[in-house]
Amino acid sequence: MINAYVETAEADAYHEARPSHEQWQALDEKAKKRALVAASDYLDVNYPLKDGLNDRMRNGEAVPSAVVRAVCELALHAGELTADKTADKASVSVGEISVSYRELSGIDAKRFSYVAKMLDGLIEKQRGSARLVRG
Repeated sequence: MINAYVETAEADAYHEARPSHEQWQALDEKAKKRALVAASDYLDVNYPLKDGLNDRMRNGEAVPSAVVRAVCELALHAGELTADKTADKASVSVGEISVSYRELSGIDAKRFSYVAKMLDGLIEKQRGSARLVRG
């Protein structure tokens, strides 16, 4: 079973052609490998792919180019991937009680929606259900 969907050489080539080049090259080889493992794990948890593709890739099946690109993008944010980002509102007020939260940076929100768009054709569509109650 593989730990990461992308090898460091692939990620180096990906970032070489992009503005993220300097940020990626600032990491040493071990940090890059850890970032790619974290990004692959994050992808598995947050982007279930069609027909069990996540498991199949972990067992050696070829990794689609969209997944390679997504992992490379996510790896840039490896330290932030498991951080609690639930506080996405600047503040909430109820009567006299007010609470302020740290707002997500625009780049993070855009980066992860960008990853979702990269994977759009591969993501397993979740079918939801709702309980209806007649009154």
